[in-house]
Amino acid sequence: MATQPIIFTITNAGKNAMLDIDNIGLTLRLSHFGIGRGKYTLTGNEKALKSEISRTVISAGDIEPTTHTLRFSTTLYADSETEVYEVGVFTDTGVLFAVASITSKPFFKIYPHVAFVASFGLTLDEFDISKVTVVNDPNGALSLAIMQQHLAHADPHPQYALRSLLDEVSNTVIKKLQEQVERLKIPIGGLLITEHHYENSQAIHDEIGYGNWIRTAQGKAIVGQNIHAADWTAELGAIHQYATGNDVRQAQIFAVWQRVPDDYVPPTYRVYWTSDDQGNSQISQINEGEKAFLWVEVANLITPQPIGAVLDGDKHDSISIAGGRFDFPPTLDNGKTKLGEFAPTAISKDMTISMGISLPNDEQVLAKLTVKNQTDF
Repeated sequence: MATQPIIFTITNAGKNAMLDIDNIGLTLRLSHFGIGRGKYTLTGNEKALKSEISRTVISAGDIEPTTHTLRFSTTLYADSETEVYEVGVFTDTGVLFAVASITSKPFFKIYPHVAFVASFGLTLDEFDISKVTVVNDPNGALSLAIMQQHLAHADPHPQYALRSLLDEVSNTVIKKLQEQVERLKIPIGGLLITEHHYENSQAIHDEIGYGNWIRTAQGKAIVGQNIHAADWTAELGAIHQYATGNDVRQAQIFAVWQRVPDDYVPPTYRVYWTSDDQGNSQISQINEGEKAFLWVEVANLITPQPIGAVLDGDKHDSISIAGGRFDFPPTLDNGKTKLGEFAPTAISKDMTISMGISLPNDEQVLAKLTVKNQTDF
């Protein structure tokens, strides 16, 4: 149903066609109806729709002798929701006989999979209506309706495989392919060994399409794993127990990433100094002769983590400095752990130390402490 009145204007091309036909004693035959998206003000000089969408045959029509009104019907169809702003009537030779257009709201809408049967009227007062006829296609509307019913049928072509059977086969193949893809993925806990540099876990996910990843074995070589050892890496140049007597040599591996569960939360490490033996009052400075206590807090570890000692950025097996006593455990677990205490005496000037832990991936977590020489206060 049209939302706006459709007022046709007979084009100059249509008038000329009428004169030409009249001069040779023939009849002007109107046969097609077109729709489009063009929005414009009519001039009468139009020879075509400006943005034609489709053109259909006129399925029924005639001319009322008393009112000189051409009345006709056609059936319209669209693959998607379509707004119609221009319509036209065409002769059987393709001449645009009459046209209507609007620049505001559309004349009407056509919806997908719905046959739209429309009827129109056009006044022909200025013509000899005996010289105008409508080419009817009595099967036009019927054939379109039959086609829509055909396509909507669950099995429109019984001579071919049933659509349901094809869908079942297709779904089975897709499922098998998906299962095969899943089997090719690195499992949780597995390793991705690559010479490519990835900035982070998301960069890997974006490239290969799955997984949450953490760096592992950074700065080390993979030397194996057994049920008696959780750490399967060793420093380059070290002697390892899995092949006694063989040095660990550098391999052509840029990075090793381990796949972790998607809800994995990485462990966190925090190292700090306090002025009390309970690890509550954090400080960054003491005076000579005072005590400071070194602590580490760990969260989200799945298993105890091997650590090393670090002083001013240098790794140590153990740390011994004047006035200090530090007992770094070989591994850390979740919670708060005291690593030692420091009570510097007899220093000649202000000093600053950075002390903390090193992790297997060579990351260092340090805390600075400044000691003020007693002559300064």
